Amino acid sequence: MGGVHDSGLALSLILAGGGSLLLVGLAAAAFVQRRSRSYLLVTLALATLLLRTLAGTLTMNGVLDATLHHTAEHALDVALVGFLLVAVYTARSDRARATGAGERR
Repeated sequence: MGGVHDSGLALSLILAGGGSLLLVGLAAAAFVQRRSRSYLLVTLALATLLLRTLAGTLTMNGVLDATLHHTAEHALDVALVGFLLVAVYTARSDRARATGAGERR
């Protein structure tokens, strides 16, 4: 690798890292305000995007080999989806409990 390819990859990682950091910061601020499990789970889901950028950066710098990078990114994808599914389920369950929906009489 060299030249333009490395520059483009580095720029992509910088932009992805900055965007991910901003999203995680906003999600963390929302979590601090709301203090709910679903907000925490969304924050964790967005943090996986930041971890993906970290994995890419480590791979680009030769710290992480390509196979481990590939495995880590797929594992982080699974974690992201899992966090979001549980966040949606938790939010719906909390809402149902708050409104009394689903209670047997």
